[in-house]
Amino acid sequence: MDTEEMPSETAEHAEPQDAEVFDFWVTGNPNPIELFELSFPRPPQGTWRERFDIRADVRFAYMMLKFDDVFVRIATRSARLSSTCSGCALLPHSLFGSRPLPSRNTLVVQEKQVREAGVSGAAQVQGKAGIFQGADVSASLDAKASGEAKLHIEKQGSREETVSRVVPRPHGAWDFIEPDGADGCLDGDYLTSRGQYLDAPSSDPADLPLAIVQANGDANELKVELAIEIEPKDIVFHRLKHEGNVRAPKSWFQRERINVELVARRLIELAAPVGTDPDRSRVRLKLGTSTLHGRRRPLAGKL
Repeated sequence: MDTEEMPSETAEHAEPQDAEVFDFWVTGNPNPIELFELSFPRPPQGTWRERFDIRADVRFAYMMLKFDDVFVRIATRSARLSSTCSGCALLPHSLFGSRPLPSRNTLVVQEKQVREAGVSGAAQVQGKAGIFQGADVSASLDAKASGEAKLHIEKQGSREETVSRVVPRPHGAWDFIEPDGADGCLDGDYLTSRGQYLDAPSSDPADLPLAIVQANGDANELKVELAIEIEPKDIVFHRLKHEGNVRAPKSWFQRERINVELVARRLIELAAPVGTDPDRSRVRLKLGTSTLHGRRRPLAGKL
């Protein structure tokens, strides 16, 4: 378990003792599993006042599970990073990935232009096909009932869109998606705390903080918990092998709904602390947490 020790009341700090700051320590994920890694780095000690940045490292991967004598490779199509605050709050405008819309926003949409010309003008239109450079031009002569031929021309345009893998949601949450994966499953790094340790400011959007925390004015202690959650419907599993045999039995994989529930239950058992009874009725399964704790340092003269 990756847990940092609570700071000592007598520890020396770079800031003067009358500075109103928080001392921080982190409680890591108590039961890590191979499906994901969640790390919540501690902000620099003794340097923040009532408002400070937080960052996180989130990584996903495929993992192996064994059911009786069947080996299964598990992944997830999406996941959510949720937050719970005590003695503080995340500023809504500061969430990683937020892009507020301007008061007047113009959207460019895909367009298709269609023209029809009589047979007498067909040669002229074909001769001016150069005006449709960069577009698909198709022409067809259709005999109409009146005997007049028509030339049908289509011009289509398209635009590129940027798809975010980390999408902010209300109430201090983020969804992770993978639009480019071979099977659409999460695999790789999705958040990084690298920007916290750079010597110079970075313009890379990946180095932005996860959020800005605002401490409550009367709070002597604060806590921010980050949790990874998934929905059972997003679980993807692949047959790998049957222990002792070359081929795995297909019958185990033919009842997909039941097997997804088995996989979800097994993930909960692996991730839940020993002795707890996880609530399997929840829509989202909480698979791991990491928590930042803060204690306000007393002002000089108030010790």
